[in-house]
Amino acid sequence: MASITFLSIIVALSLAALDSFSQNSYLLSSTTRKRSRSNVQGIDSIHNVCPTSLAVGTQAHVYPKEQISSPIVTIREALLHELIYVVALRVDVFYPELRLVTSFHRRILEKLRQRAEQGAVCLIAVMDEQVVPRLKMHMSSMSSKLSVIGTVEVSPTDFRNTSMEAIGHQRKLYAMDLAVSSEVRRMGIATHLLDAAETYALKNEYQEIYLHVEVDNEPARTLYQKNGYIEVPETEWALAFTKHRLHKPPESYVLMWKEIF
Repeated sequence: MASITFLSIIVALSLAALDSFSQNSYLLSSTTRKRSRSNVQGIDSIHNVCPTSLAVGTQAHVYPKEQISSPIVTIREALLHELIYVVALRVDVFYPELRLVTSFHRRILEKLRQRAEQGAVCLIAVMDEQVVPRLKMHMSSMSSKLSVIGTVEVSPTDFRNTSMEAIGHQRKLYAMDLAVSSEVRRMGIATHLLDAAETYALKNEYQEIYLHVEVDNEPARTLYQKNGYIEVPETEWALAFTKHRLHKPPESYVLMWKEIF
């Protein structure tokens, strides 16, 4: 019954999505992506924790207990009609208790569409459709043909009329809502999404990326540090921006930064 209700949510939301973004793929490799000059030492590689990593655009194991032949994951900009799957993943990761509340899905979808109109871009990690049927037995949340297994949103407009508008470079991005499906975590997908965000920034001549992470989310803080992000000191402008952007007290979050060049 729950799966039927979930599918009805997807169908209902899909009626609202008719337009599309331009498609851009971000197939990355460790030898071609550009790195920041900031280098955080002493952070163990995520691949040392989980040797079976999911490489974007290459052959890899996608489920630790069973080998799937030649899976491909593409990271690209989401089409507007695909935002329903982004919403489903975000709710599943951040608000699991609201997974079957259609009205909540609709609110998140409307917010995503509004942000897209203002210049935000939603990057998605999509599993090869030929692999999906063989993964469905393991991945309870994969109920649609399109398998969005990861996402991150980047926007240049979140700094407007805030304490950070004149801080740092004029062309900067704010990254938010990095989410990976629970069934494919610890396989490098989050790192590839961050790499894709950097590729997008380079392509569009942005020079910095900022993001927030909760203070007590040590795995996420370690992931960002490993990828070259530096924690911003609790300056007046940083705290004011955090208070403006997020709903919890500013001391609940850490603002992080990376220069892109």
